[in-house]
Amino acid sequence: MSPRGRILISLIPILVLVGVLSLDIAIFGACMRESGMIGELSRLMLPLTRTRGGLVGSTVVTGTLLNGIVSDQYLSILLTSHIYRKRYEEEGYENRLLSRSIEDSATVTSPLFPWSSCGMTQATILSVPTLVYAPFCLFNMISPLMSLLVGLIGWRIIRRKEDPAE
Repeated sequence: MSPRGRILISLIPILVLVGVLSLDIAIFGACMRESGMIGELSRLMLPLTRTRGGLVGSTVVTGTLLNGIVSDQYLSILLTSHIYRKRYEEEGYENRLLSRSIEDSATVTSPLFPWSSCGMTQATILSVPTLVYAPFCLFNMISPLMSLLVGLIGWRIIRRKEDPAE
């Protein structure tokens, strides 16, 4: 057998593991949605979202906390968007604000949690513990704070234009 064939055969267990983990994550997210947990989380967060700064702030905090709780970046992005999508629509904000708030929290903070899939991957592949590389992750720490600041001052936050046909 050629070396190339051995490499491909050795990838099979890794691909199976990634597939199983992805399926587990999808099932967990679907269970949370169908059991009403996401709706309950939305209801609990509603009082914090009365202002633009509160809406962006609660989105950023939720995305960051879900990274630590569910230990998967993809799931924290999906759950955060499901929790706040309707509220952003009700307030008339463009989808860019929700997308940017999730990007600035759930996406960039994932490597900072050593027990998350992203943190484990980086620590394992780089062979550097998370606490060692964390001080160099300035962007990952500053980005959520900048999102909060932008939400408070309202810089480049645009409301949807009303459709005259409606």
